[in-house]
Amino acid sequence: MQVKLSDISTLLGITPKDIDEKCKSLKQHDLFVDEGLLSTGEIEDILMDHQIGLDSSELYEVGTSKFNLFRALLKGIVLDRIHANHQFELIEIATQHIAQMLDLDSKTLALLLIEREKMMSTAIGNGIAVPHTRDFLVPSHLDTVSLVHPLHPINFDALDKQPVHSCFFLFASNPKNHLRLLAKIASFCQVQEHRELLASAPTKRDLLITVRKWEQTL
Repeated sequence: MQVKLSDISTLLGITPKDIDEKCKSLKQHDLFVDEGLLSTGEIEDILMDHQIGLDSSELYEVGTSKFNLFRALLKGIVLDRIHANHQFELIEIATQHIAQMLDLDSKTLALLLIEREKMMSTAIGNGIAVPHTRDFLVPSHLDTVSLVHPLHPINFDALDKQPVHSCFFLFASNPKNHLRLLAKIASFCQVQEHRELLASAPTKRDLLITVRKWEQTL
């Protein structure tokens, strides 16, 4: 799927000029300038690999994504102390639980997540990763985020070289919801207090309280 530059501008709440300036270093820059089009995957790469720095108030459309992370986490699960020696093993173990909740085949789900991970690490730095697939497998009422903590931090080939202690497994029903949740997670994790909470392996209740309190301020 391809999205117009104007749609991206609306989605992220910034002007096309600002997007263009932030993406001059990308191979897709000419695509921005000449055609004003990017695929959903390319927008995702901008968010994941280049971590566009925006104030939280600039990221979201009021009324459409307010509390979307809280809702997605509420539908998801929190898994703690998962015994895994590497990132793919963690994904395989986590998807056995998540797939059952989503009524999906765990082996297929793990394969899709691992294929995405091989394309580019989903680590966003500071010990946090967001495993996800570009296939939209769930219905609109099941946009879901689950938090998974390995027993010991695991190498995810992060740009900052830090091993990962917290994984947000993201499953969305469509490209816009996917990108909104991805941006919201990245923004949430920019706050040091939130990163410290994640590193402590919080309960689902404590995580939801913090996320809802944060989203109320947006």
